[in-house]
Amino acid sequence: MASTKPARLYLVPERRDENGWIRQNSVWMIRDGKVRILTKFGPEQRREAEGKLAEYLVERNRKASKGVNRAAADVAIADVLQHYEDEAGRDVARPKELKARLARLGEFWGDRMLSEVTGYTCKQYARHRSTPGAARRELEDFKAAIRLYCEDGLCRELVVVKLPPKGDSRQGWMTRGQVAALLWFLLTYRTTQRGRKTRRRSLRHILPFVLVAVYTGSRSSRIWNASFEKEDGRPWIDLETGIFYRVGEAEKRYDNKRADPIRLPERLLHLLRIWQRGPLRIDGYREPRRYLVEWQGRPVDPKKGLVFAMKEVFGADHGFVRHSFRHTCASWLIQDPDQDEKQIAKYLSMSVDMLRKVYGHLHPDADRDVGQAFSSGRAGRRGQPRGHRFGRGETKREREEA
Repeated sequence: MASTKPARLYLVPERRDENGWIRQNSVWMIRDGKVRILTKFGPEQRREAEGKLAEYLVERNRKASKGVNRAAADVAIADVLQHYEDEAGRDVARPKELKARLARLGEFWGDRMLSEVTGYTCKQYARHRSTPGAARRELEDFKAAIRLYCEDGLCRELVVVKLPPKGDSRQGWMTRGQVAALLWFLLTYRTTQRGRKTRRRSLRHILPFVLVAVYTGSRSSRIWNASFEKEDGRPWIDLETGIFYRVGEAEKRYDNKRADPIRLPERLLHLLRIWQRGPLRIDGYREPRRYLVEWQGRPVDPKKGLVFAMKEVFGADHGFVRHSFRHTCASWLIQDPDQDEKQIAKYLSMSVDMLRKVYGHLHPDADRDVGQAFSSGRAGRRGQPRGHRFGRGETKREREEA
């Protein structure tokens, strides 16, 4: 059996049509097995073509060496991070933020090898970062990058990344008075220019976001991306049927968070119908709104405006974020004794176990059965004979016999 020829240069002859016109000039080609690469260099440019062949061989050898299951001591951390950015960076919701986190990892680890990732070095990185939460988020990316590198057959050793302890989740929820104060501020706020308040209501477009967030407990991205007309790849609100489709058709999801469609409460649906009509202009015409959170005809993320409004209403150390509206909705619902836990969990698109774990302590009947043990006299009576509510106790004869 003939051996495979090595990579080489081949001069492709010129091609002419029936009339003798040149259809393709003579050019050097790189031939390597089934690989065919035109160099775009003519017969008189043999030296340039050889340089192109040398570059091809270097790149081929680099890819071949990269594909071997190497040991962790032979793998540079920079290669692991770059591989993760190239392969996973296109499928994340915020590629710029991922790139920034990987850059911070690269600055710390420098030219170290993968075998130098230990529990001690991970603790050093956690102390190096500003907060434990930021360190944990970036080390989670590092852990995912190492796993992907090993799954793609580039390293035969799976290195363990030690993560900092997970911080306490935000469980703060607002009272009805706090929500009302925030809505009033968004409604009445006027932009200040040169020390004077103008007529410009620059925060009113955030009102429907807060209302939908409190009434439905939906996640922020599901709300501010929603439209009043059906669009591919976007959540939408059907004002005729009153259903909020929190995941649009043909929408590309970057997370595994549930977002089931729900029927909107009548009060909220009435307010949204009024909002969708649009403001009344001087000529008496109303221009309908297309999106729920709309600014100059386009959907907009109200994050910055909400941060400013919450700071003005609640103070600098209020501790609320956009996700607090979801906590508020869940807390209000579970405090109502007439509501069923399964229905609440379905409405919020979460499991019943998660609802009980995070918000179960707020339920008015959470400890009711335990406390009833004292009222009914069952507490402390196990193994005691019937009689007094605290136990019959020993009689005089029983004490004498003992």
